Amino acid sequence: GPRKQVTHRAQLALQRALRKHASAKGLQPAEVFKELSNGGDAVSAQALRKFLENIPDSGVNASQLDLGIDKLATSLSKLSMASMFQEYHRCIKDIAITTAFEVKESKTIRKLLEGEIVEVLETRKGDDESVPTRMRCRALVDSQEGWITLKGNQGTAFMDTCSKPFFCSEQEASLQTSFASSSEEVCKLVPGEVLEVLEGPRQEEALETKRVKGKAGKDGKLGWVTLTSPAGRENLELAKLLICKQPIAITTTFDITEGKSIRKLEVGEPLELLEEPKEDAVRRLTRVKARTKNDGKEGWVTLKGNHGTSYADETDTHYICKFSVPLQKRCATTSEEIRIIEEGEVFEVVDGPKSETKEGARRVRARGLSSGSEGWFTLSATFTEWSVRYKVAQSTVLNDGIAIKDSKVIRKLEAGEFLEALDVPELEKSAGVLRARVRAEKDGATGFATIRGNKGTEVMKPVLFDSKED
Repeated sequence: GPRKQVTHRAQLALQRALRKHASAKGLQPAEVFKELSNGGDAVSAQALRKFLENIPDSGVNASQLDLGIDKLATSLSKLSMASMFQEYHRCIKDIAITTAFEVKESKTIRKLLEGEIVEVLETRKGDDESVPTRMRCRALVDSQEGWITLKGNQGTAFMDTCSKPFFCSEQEASLQTSFASSSEEVCKLVPGEVLEVLEGPRQEEALETKRVKGKAGKDGKLGWVTLTSPAGRENLELAKLLICKQPIAITTTFDITEGKSIRKLEVGEPLELLEEPKEDAVRRLTRVKARTKNDGKEGWVTLKGNHGTSYADETDTHYICKFSVPLQKRCATTSEEIRIIEEGEVFEVVDGPKSETKEGARRVRARGLSSGSEGWFTLSATFTEWSVRYKVAQSTVLNDGIAIKDSKVIRKLEAGEFLEALDVPELEKSAGVLRARVRAEKDGATGFATIRGNKGTEVMKPVLFDSKED
């Protein structure tokens, strides 16, 4: 209702005054928090009020100060204080990002798409009612800076306020050095680590894998292998091989009458050329020195007999495996593995190549709130959106300790209550659930509550976009 909107505007006025002052004085959120909390773990509403009252030309009137401070309950945690120093908006209708405040003098940089989040750098009103309020911002998806219109002349809203974007790692995961999902690991993320979004989500290009069906040289097993990986690595190389077409012996010497038989070659057996073929003019034979690929025997083989019979021919379907690669049952790269085709093994291609295209990973650059480590991660079911404010989704209890078994119940938390996170979530190992130290907005009760049950049920829901909700 109107009351909620007025309160919300008062809170925004407080936040903007705080941000403007900190920016002008070159203060970091941690420095302001340390000063106002006297080195403690919370800033009292009274201390914040005094600080804001002492800011010259803050732009906050007495009514806004009363409403804004009243909404903050008794005190502010370090997490909540830090989030007050940045303002974020979410695009609710596509709008152009332009180069300048004056729309007529601006050039369009690109279109801001519905759902995108921006960090507010500056808000400026026009000289008269006909000039819309404009905002200079940084788009998180690509760090592009520019000006956008908050609301059109006809009242169409393009942007809405939202909370500072965070993700929480619900399982162990990796933070990596660069945008490429194949990049090296910076560090491991523990369950409960909260990541402050610095850039993204940004999608990698689609990944193409080229697959071929064929027969393994050692045991004749049929299956699919990756010819070319998404990174462009060629696993197979066309081999300069001869394939035995008729049963024939491999012998010890060029002269077929002087040499001894090493063994009989089987139809389809691959041979590696060691020398160029030679003509035996006396016996009218074409002979070649070769090595069997199956067992490495070296000797001489007849390519063409004296009646024109062909015993072995060059092939364009046999490949040598350059790197160990799995032989799988189907064309899909996720299919069941039969065995590993080893480096140096011959593989006869009977079908393909066929392309498998996968959507590129959605990547986010972030900073861990606990570790301070920066890097990129891939959005998956492991990561959930997080906020410094929770709404109780289903009734639960507030305990005086993180360990559920050993702690006492402070009180019951009812569905619909709002809670402020006092610290990042932590894994309660015995129960296998993520818990967080929180403060109830209703009465200031402080303790530990479970975020999600061990069967995945959401107990506390992060408040992401409904910041106007009371």
